[in-house]
Amino acid sequence: MITSSVTAGGAISSHFDGVLQAADSVTIHADVDASTAVRGRAGGGGVGGALNSTSISATTAPQVQSYIGGSAHMTASGDINVTAQVASHVDATGSAMGFSFGASAGAVNITATMNTGVECAIRGGARVGSTGGGRAGGGGQDY
Repeated sequence: MITSSVTAGGAISSHFDGVLQAADSVTIHADVDASTAVRGRAGGGGVGGALNSTSISATTAPQVQSYIGGSAHMTASGDINVTAQVASHVDATGSAMGFSFGASAGAVNITATMNTGVECAIRGGARVGSTGGGRAGGGGQDY
């Protein structure tokens, strides 16, 4: 029996909590690229019979935040942008072979899981204003 497992995770946060007055423009951005790859192979044999079991699992789970905190006071004459971009990839492959002069059986169980969390926010209580631009927030995920 062969069991292979790998997990990639972690957290990144880009944020502002404080006072910023009379900025030209503001960009708060988080950019993450997370990937996981696992490969497994099993082989076995016997004179009367053979049984193989292979189990493969891969998980990619980054957590990303980009925000203006609730205690912030921010003013700008141009745009205020709060953004995040996440690229997540997960790959799991496996194979099993059995050889015998009698009966041969094999099982392969493959699981690939993506559990990405993205938050872009201007949190409650924050005072954020622009005299000549706009406020924008948004996050994206690229699989």
